Amino acid sequence: MQTETEQFVELRIGDEKYAITIYKIKEIIRIPRITYVPGAGSQFKGIINLRGDVLPVIDLGETLGTRCDPEQKRARIIVIQDEGESLLGVIVDEVIKVTRYRELRPLPVSAKGANSRLSGIGVAEQGMVGILDIDKFIS
Repeated sequence: MQTETEQFVELRIGDEKYAITIYKIKEIIRIPRITYVPGAGSQFKGIINLRGDVLPVIDLGETLGTRCDPEQKRARIIVIQDEGESLLGVIVDEVIKVTRYRELRPLPVSAKGANSRLSGIGVAEQGMVGILDIDKFIS
């Protein structure tokens, strides 16, 4: 999969830890006022003004079958940037740390599928962490 030198941002959603490759992250911000957009899907929380740019925001937890609590003191928005320069804000319960994993494993065949949001597994001393395939959230 990736090399051992690749860095990841480890985050918490509910009781689970996940990671996003750092090269997809533009910045991490505190949660500002989110403007509701009528008729949008339940995971789409609205839009924010990010230094003059309109940024759509989704609840990353809800896309994974749980919910983030944006009212928590440690909740953050991770601003994701894709190759096409599109920006997307994703709400997470907590950003834990920037890290490297001692081993990166591909997702087991039995866990792969059209709905899989993981690209692989990071092995750390404290256990395994799912590596999110953030491109699947952007498209």
